[in-house]
Amino acid sequence: MNSDTPNLNGTLEFYSGTYGPTLRFHTFEESTLERLGRVFQWLASDADAALDLCKCPGVKVSGIGALGLNTVLEQPRLPVERLDGDTNSYRWSNTRDEWNEIMRLFEGMLGDGGGHQYFSEERPDSVLIVIAYNEDLRPTRPHRIIACLDPDAGPSLIGLARDCHVWAVRSLPNEMAARVVWSADGSHSLEKGLTVFEPLPSQRAEEFSALLDLIQGHHGEYSHDPPLSVIDVLGAKSEGRIADALSDAGFDLFEPIQGGFRATSR
Repeated sequence: MNSDTPNLNGTLEFYSGTYGPTLRFHTFEESTLERLGRVFQWLASDADAALDLCKCPGVKVSGIGALGLNTVLEQPRLPVERLDGDTNSYRWSNTRDEWNEIMRLFEGMLGDGGGHQYFSEERPDSVLIVIAYNEDLRPTRPHRIIACLDPDAGPSLIGLARDCHVWAVRSLPNEMAARVVWSADGSHSLEKGLTVFEPLPSQRAEEFSALLDLIQGHHGEYSHDPPLSVIDVLGAKSEGRIADALSDAGFDLFEPIQGGFRATSR
């Protein structure tokens, strides 16, 4: 691989994101995505594999000196670590088994038409790795999530989580559904998946406002483009304290849907 460094037409940038320091590679070309996939395959098959992504032809770099991809014998505590020096350089190291797991997640992006995938864990002492494909060319559609307040929703959440991201109140049926979703696709995505939150004891407006703040932290203008503009609320009516909290947050256009109501921002 080192003697035949792949051409990867895209941008590799470092920035401080909502979830912490982030390294993001973005390309508009499916062929580049496929070549990057072959790099991951090589890393998973060669115990001595090493490559600096910044030195690949076609990569435009912003805010980073180097990003070395390495295969190691033992999985490090921090797969992504900052190297000594003042060039803001990083090394991303994984065992062959872990590169195989990354390849499994990566394959989900191929043929999808666009989107992004996180390849490292969110933690305070590390850096997030994000690979994005064709995101800026995707047809702009409202960013929608589901807020499920029904503790008995259970299995119905599994199908909903394939269409958009679901925030569901914690309960035994909902947690069982969440485990099914997580086992089928353990990756983190703002476009689909399932997150559980603690019950709102008295359904007060301020309790739901706190939940909205948490959701906006993940799906709002600083975390997603376009920002969240549609919330489907299940297990509640479009009146009362929850509706008041949504209105205060700018989601003040209501329409009924099966099992609840839809709140849209203007």
